[in-house]
Amino acid sequence: MATCGVCGNNSIFPENYGSLTICKKCAMKIHTPMWKNNVYSTNAEVEEERDSVLRMAGRSGFPKPAIDALAKYFNDQIIEGLVKIFVGGAGQNLALFDDRFSVDTQEDFNSEEVEEAYRALMTPALRGKCARASEQEERGIDGEVLAGAAHDILSGIARGGGIGRIVVRASAGAAAGMVMKPKYEKAEPVNNIALRVTYGMRTYALEDFGDVLLRLPVGEEEYGFLEFQKGPEPNATKDVYFFFKEGDSYERAAKELHSLVQEKVARMVEVREKEKREAKEAEKAEARAAKEARDAYIAEMLGAQRQTPQLTAPDKLMKWKQLLDADAISQEDYDAKKAQLLGL
Repeated sequence: MATCGVCGNNSIFPENYGSLTICKKCAMKIHTPMWKNNVYSTNAEVEEERDSVLRMAGRSGFPKPAIDALAKYFNDQIIEGLVKIFVGGAGQNLALFDDRFSVDTQEDFNSEEVEEAYRALMTPALRGKCARASEQEERGIDGEVLAGAAHDILSGIARGGGIGRIVVRASAGAAAGMVMKPKYEKAEPVNNIALRVTYGMRTYALEDFGDVLLRLPVGEEEYGFLEFQKGPEPNATKDVYFFFKEGDSYERAAKELHSLVQEKVARMVEVREKEKREAKEAEKAEARAAKEARDAYIAEMLGAQRQTPQLTAPDKLMKWKQLLDADAISQEDYDAKKAQLLGL
């Protein structure tokens, strides 16, 4: 039995929201069944829910400590820099931030099933078919190709993530990937395929990626994916994948995510290119300033030399040595002048 932080009565079945304990009666005043189990995809959703609950609590006469505790309960769910959380339905969730993204691959992620779907998605002749059905009806897979075993290793603690297991599935061939052998139709060979999946949470900096590829499911296909590209072209052994189930809501979310990431990555690429241009211009300006200073120093030294016509060849040579020691001229310039003055 606990004491309600709103009415002060004892409650057999209390509800807890952070540091606030309330009875069922007070909980109904703020409609807790409508939001207590909610999972919010954006900070704006948390803030909207918070403001609505606090208005209800104020109208119901909740004491200030209880209202403050409710505000903290919601504020603790706000994630700094979060743009949106995407649920893929295939055992992977993705959180997009201003400068990074996190992929959470859960234990119910069926790597074997997704791998089959991935092979079909990457083979033009198999597009539109259910991966498992197409394997049985349309193609056979060479036993040697499936000899690649899954290797589980500790991934370590990723930046902003947790400890997970990296599962790498690749073909036995050096570059052939998963080779398809349809019974009736020759599929285009699929090269360089190595499906890389990390169980647990991993966080990646958006600035490390050049683009993101969206492949939506078609026909009977059960999965689609987004491929975050490390370089300008897809690379299955280095890129990061986020898989999602077929269905209108998942596909709409994938399109939205694709658009958001492309926009952010493009902006970062633009900023990097601008910084490179500015650095190159600054380098050129510095080189010009150095050359102007060098030319002015040489002119000054030679001008002083012209004003002293009685200087002997060794005196003139000394002036040129001073220019050499000051790195105003090269060794070749000095040697040429030396030969001229000494008549060598």
